[in-house]
Amino acid sequence: MKTKRFNVLSIIAMALVMSACCVGCTNASRVVTSDIFPIVYQIGENEFEILPDFISKRAKQVWGYEVVPGVILAKKCGAVQGLSNTEWDNVKHFTEKATINGNKGRLPSKSELEELRSDSLKRRIREMDQFLINQGVEAEKKYYGAVWCSEEFTVDKSYYIDLEDGHISSYYKDVANPGDRVAVAF
Repeated sequence: MKTKRFNVLSIIAMALVMSACCVGCTNASRVVTSDIFPIVYQIGENEFEILPDFISKRAKQVWGYEVVPGVILAKKCGAVQGLSNTEWDNVKHFTEKATINGNKGRLPSKSELEELRSDSLKRRIREMDQFLINQGVEAEKKYYGAVWCSEEFTVDKSYYIDLEDGHISSYYKDVANPGDRVAVAF
């Protein structure tokens, strides 16, 4: 009895080791990434789907990943497909036209973006960006970007969170910066 049990456990352990070795392989057609973040694929101009794994055949569709439940973050700073620039009004319009797994999008609130300030989340975002780069997907090389919030500070300013230092500040809504990173809440 002990021998059979040992053999079965050995086979299971070997299978786990082999599958873990495949996680970093670029030849694997499907790699589970939900332990870091679920992947967001862009399947239309304003239509997205969230899946728990990276599918190499769909690498060109990777838009970003779900950083906290209900909030997706673009893999890279700057304008994304379907967005001419990252001024607040344009990003707000883009997020409101977005659908994610059938749900309507919107700009995230300050409170939804608060979690992006945690060190553990910053580490996981850096890991995901590095994972995407290793898979041949263009992504940020460091935890970087400014993400617009839904709350307005004044008529001409809105809040944003700076990913690097975690500060929430306000800035002019009619300015697009190359360091702006798009986030969509749903």
